[in-house]
Amino acid sequence: MFLWKFPCGYAKIVLVCARPERFINDALRCGVPLHNIRRVSKRELTALVRLNGADALYELAHECGAELRIIKTGGAAVLVSSLLSRGALLIGLFSAILLMALLSKRVLLISVDGANGASVRAVRALIEDELRLRTKRIAQLDRELIAARIAEADPSIALASIDFDGVIMRVHLIERTPEPEEDDALPSSIHADRDCVIIRIAAREGRAAVRAGDAVRRGELLISGDLTPEQGGEARFVHARGEIVGEVARRIAVRVEPVCIAPVKGEDRAEVCAIDVFGLRLTSASGFSDSSLELTESSALDAAFIPLRVSKGVAHRLVLGEKRLTHEQMLEEAEAELAAKLLAALPEDALIVSKSTELLWDEDGALLLTATVHTYEKIGFTRYL
Repeated sequence: MFLWKFPCGYAKIVLVCARPERFINDALRCGVPLHNIRRVSKRELTALVRLNGADALYELAHECGAELRIIKTGGAAVLVSSLLSRGALLIGLFSAILLMALLSKRVLLISVDGANGASVRAVRALIEDELRLRTKRIAQLDRELIAARIAEADPSIALASIDFDGVIMRVHLIERTPEPEEDDALPSSIHADRDCVIIRIAAREGRAAVRAGDAVRRGELLISGDLTPEQGGEARFVHARGEIVGEVARRIAVRVEPVCIAPVKGEDRAEVCAIDVFGLRLTSASGFSDSSLELTESSALDAAFIPLRVSKGVAHRLVLGEKRLTHEQMLEEAEAELAAKLLAALPEDALIVSKSTELLWDEDGALLLTATVHTYEKIGFTRYL
């Protein structure tokens, strides 16, 4: 039924005549079959007919002296005809679809954060005025090249991270921290203060011992202050200086037991009443320092000139005891504890580049939530020679 009804278009008719069966047979002989015929009364019936056969059916009804009415039309032909009759709507719809297809793969909005106002304005001006990245295709943009141009344009920026969120280009900046006051007269080298993969290294004083992409361990030499030629000669030492950014991986886990010590309802209880007025609840004293209130009866005082509602219930004394947590409560507690541990473990200038979590339920019902976080951080500490 759907194969002929929707693509070709259809009309639902109401036929009123003295002999409906004869009219159906005459319509069939004329090449206009009726479908879904339903009798309403002795002289009235409803049926479906193809839209292109409605005119012939009207002529047959006129010849037979029958009354024919179309009460509903539908199908693809009706939809197309309706759209074609609204030229402006059709053009606007087609233009909107075409515009969405063209702009969905381009940069329309630019977000810059992670630095002071002057640096943010300078980077935004570089992106929009010099690089002219707005409206460019995202697939044609080189993130590493853009990040390098941003870092070169502003000396206060150590590293820039580029991400795309739909049509939004998000730029996160890591500022250079002022170097601590040191005795420049003392020769020194810079060593890794944690295991990482070097992302960027720029030696201003001294000789770089590693390159971008190298994996280094804690304590490994990064920038050497010993500039003595390997072939021999006069010894030369400097106070090593440089900017080093590395990718650091951390794995942090929290465990939440299914049973914890928390306030629970004790055996002591007392009857209380409460009055609600203008969103404020006034409760009678229960005599307990810590209690849990359960209101069971409530009624409104309609005769009062202000809206009052009086409730009665029971207050239970709260005591410390074992409380079994639901899975939702355990997961909420684990996520909160994991977020606090991550905040304490990561440096303030760390930029999170990826994060994945793993959820595991032990046989005893405990929850183990583990997060693996990769960050871009400034690396290195000074060791005097």
